Amino acid sequence: MGRSWVLLGLLFTVGCSAFGWGGRELRPGPDVAAWVEPDQRTVLISALGGACEESAKVKVRETPDTVEITVIVRSSDGTCILIGIPRAYKVVLREVLGSRKIVDGDAVEYPRAGERPVEGSAEYEIPVTVEYD
Repeated sequence: MGRSWVLLGLLFTVGCSAFGWGGRELRPGPDVAAWVEPDQRTVLISALGGACEESAKVKVRETPDTVEITVIVRSSDGTCILIGIPRAYKVVLREVLGSRKIVDGDAVEYPRAGERPVEGSAEYEIPVTVEYD
């Protein structure tokens, strides 16, 4: 039983601090998906975040065949509560999406979200910088 408590404490402590600045890149998957608004220019990347996240940087690169969206989240050092806070990172494309695929920086395609992402409460909002290539 003592081992379980040590492991649990380690998870709570390392959960957010392990990613320091440089941040961690969100990877497409069941918990990180893309939603395209009806205007075909607004894309929301939805993900669950943590309480210790401080800021995010979104890098966007458009080509004739793909829209590359890389989301990097910066977390604070220290103890963190491991909870799932819904976040939606908004990108406005220069051109309509059309038939282009939405991929991350490693060319992995984002799954499409089945419904519009719900954003978290204002108390958990973090500053997001969007950089266009």
